[in-house]
Amino acid sequence: MQARKITLIEIGAGALPSVTPVPVRRSSWFPIVYVSPDVPPVEGVVPNPVADGVLIEWDAVNQEGVIYIIERGPTAEGPWMEIARVVETRYLYSDGSGQEWWFKITASVRGKPGQGSIVVATPPPTVQEIFDLFAEQARLAAEMAAGFSDQAAQIASLEAALAAADFDASVAYSPGAVVKWQGGLYYALVETLGNLPSNTTYWRKIGEYDSLAEAVGAQAVIIANQQTRLEQTETGLAAVAQQANAVAAALPGKADASAVNALSGRVTQTEQGVAANTQAINSANAAIGNKADASTVQALQGTVSQQGNKLDAQALALTGVTARTNSNPNALQNPTFREGFRAWSGGILGNAATYYDPGYGHFFNANGVAGGVSLDQAVTGAWPAGQYTLSGEIYRNSAAGTVRLELVAVNASGGLLASLTTLSSPAIVGQWQQVVVTLVVPAGTAVLNSRIIMENSAGGNYSFRRMKLERSPVATVWSDEATVNGTASATQALEARTTINENGLASYFASWTMSLDANGRVAGIRSVNNGATSTIDFLFDKVRFVSPGSGRRMEYSDGHFLGYDENNVRRLRLGTWNS
Repeated sequence: MQARKITLIEIGAGALPSVTPVPVRRSSWFPIVYVSPDVPPVEGVVPNPVADGVLIEWDAVNQEGVIYIIERGPTAEGPWMEIARVVETRYLYSDGSGQEWWFKITASVRGKPGQGSIVVATPPPTVQEIFDLFAEQARLAAEMAAGFSDQAAQIASLEAALAAADFDASVAYSPGAVVKWQGGLYYALVETLGNLPSNTTYWRKIGEYDSLAEAVGAQAVIIANQQTRLEQTETGLAAVAQQANAVAAALPGKADASAVNALSGRVTQTEQGVAANTQAINSANAAIGNKADASTVQALQGTVSQQGNKLDAQALALTGVTARTNSNPNALQNPTFREGFRAWSGGILGNAATYYDPGYGHFFNANGVAGGVSLDQAVTGAWPAGQYTLSGEIYRNSAAGTVRLELVAVNASGGLLASLTTLSSPAIVGQWQQVVVTLVVPAGTAVLNSRIIMENSAGGNYSFRRMKLERSPVATVWSDEATVNGTASATQALEARTTINENGLASYFASWTMSLDANGRVAGIRSVNNGATSTIDFLFDKVRFVSPGSGRRMEYSDGHFLGYDENNVRRLRLGTWNS
């Protein structure tokens, strides 16, 4: 018989246990989410223009761990671009553009930003741009002087016209003589007798020049200007005083010189404060037209301003000198024949001798032969397409034969591309004459050949000087062998600045800079002191320390210290090197 299963109830175990709910935990506290306090907006934001930018300052936010976010935008509505994060309550911004910018200063505590404060400011130009501005002001003043100079030239021209005598064919005129002829004014290029002023070989009309004063010499002018005025606006009052003095002298088309001295003082008072500003500019310029010039500029500026309890004082001094050369390059070598016939070749060499005369300079003399002779100089190089001019001066002692200059363009394979020749005048005997030939040189030219040619010149005697080959549609002022245009400048800047804020904090800044630039090779020294740290930076190829008594010296160059004794023998070398 199969046994039956017995349950727990049947054996007296009692009812099954019921599910007991989890008791609610009770306590006297409950969680609260922490909310950090709002970050207050930055207050007291003031932009202060300084020599090297704009110094933005503001009141400190009284919270721990605050960081100030600096943003910049083109308008008061943005768009904004973050440019810096600082913990100090000031920020110096400088871009040298002189452009107006809007700045937003926002305080941030542990990543939570507050409300930004917006202010507008225009960073002033950099020190170099201030220097350029002063130079530009000096240039404008010099142009003003030149305007008065032109007036003086016209007066001198009138005097020259009144004093000039009528042309007389029986009178021998020396170079530079001024005469009247058919209502015009002419001056003699060379000694002449019986040649009408219409003959451009002997005469030139003065009207072709910028000023008639070319015929009579130089003119000079002195100008002075003083001005004092009061300016009143809705917000303030200003007193302005200005003075400008200038002198100028010129030989029109040849050389000029000018000096300018400008002073200005300005005092302003507004509802917010008072300011005083002074400025002095001195400039001197000298130039030989299209050849070289030299200029000096000295600028001094002082500014003191007070706004509320804030006081600023700033002083700036700039000094600069510049020298430039801008000669017209001559592609020919040995164009004066100072070195005999170096770089020249041809059959003329056997019939020529080189001379030097204090009245004429270097030249060579050739005796003509039956059938003719020539002298050549072939210049190889990259010749861009354009107009090129060959010029020179020729002296004939007779009208025998034909003398000419020729310019020939040849490609890399020796093929002729273009050529042109110009004859000298056989009628001009016993004096120098200039002969000019201008050739349109095509692309692909590899060689330009300059030639002096004498044909059927037996019995003739000729001299040649001042040869010049240049890229120009006309013959310019003669120059010797190829010259490289160059510039050299030296600039010195001094600056001192102190600021006392409303909270009593003071900041100090002083700097000195010297920059030397010779055709792009720059050297200099800069020293900066902000009251907390000071630095001196040297930028030189070599620094020397020399004893005036014994001649011993120390040098620093290329990372090495070198010591030399009085016999210029190196005794010490410190540094690092590979071998």
